[in-house]
Amino acid sequence: MGSRKDGRETNQLRPLACEVGVLSRVDGSARYSHGDACVLASVAGPSTVGARDELSDRATLEVICKPKTGVSGLSDRVIEQRIAHVLSQIVVVEAHPRTTIRCVIQEVNTDGGYLACAINAVCLALMDAGIPLRCCVTAASLSMSGDGDLSLDPTAAEEKAADATFVFAFVNGVDVDASSAPIMCLSSGNHTIEKYTGACDSARRAAAVIMAFFRKSAERRLARAKVGAK
Repeated sequence: MGSRKDGRETNQLRPLACEVGVLSRVDGSARYSHGDACVLASVAGPSTVGARDELSDRATLEVICKPKTGVSGLSDRVIEQRIAHVLSQIVVVEAHPRTTIRCVIQEVNTDGGYLACAINAVCLALMDAGIPLRCCVTAASLSMSGDGDLSLDPTAAEEKAADATFVFAFVNGVDVDASSAPIMCLSSGNHTIEKYTGACDSARRAAAVIMAFFRKSAERRLARAKVGAK
């Protein structure tokens, strides 16, 4: 039995689930969830863009986050900026100059870890759309209690009660050093350097687990496609 209210250990992810190709009117899409937290991401493009907005040497990346209810606010703008920063490092924008790649992230259900869930979902949607990527990216979040205990993949209740929260994103690929630094990190609250380092190490291990989940999911889809083609 774990030490958290949902029975998990402090270093344990919630059950992962994903489904790609769930939307028909976009070029790529994915539904991704950590437990009850669920995000739907779609990708449209590369599409033509007006002459005033086009970039002659690369594609323009556009990220739009939509909350579960209500209209987008300042917090959504911050998340959009963070995700755009991550995507600018993995998408081969030079492959499609004078175009735009539009990523829309819809929060389906709220239960903590939204930014990490959104990054994972949009990476799956980009792969589903066939957008050229330098590598894949996976993300994980943690919370720190008042006693300094770190909990991986916190629920909304755990985030609310935390003294500090962390989100890290890591690239994954055959040429990537497993000990490499995160390409994105976001922390809030009061914490020490030691706790930050511990959170980063835990998130790195979790990101590798999520990447393995991506691979297994892709292998299952390929196996089903081969059976269906016979």
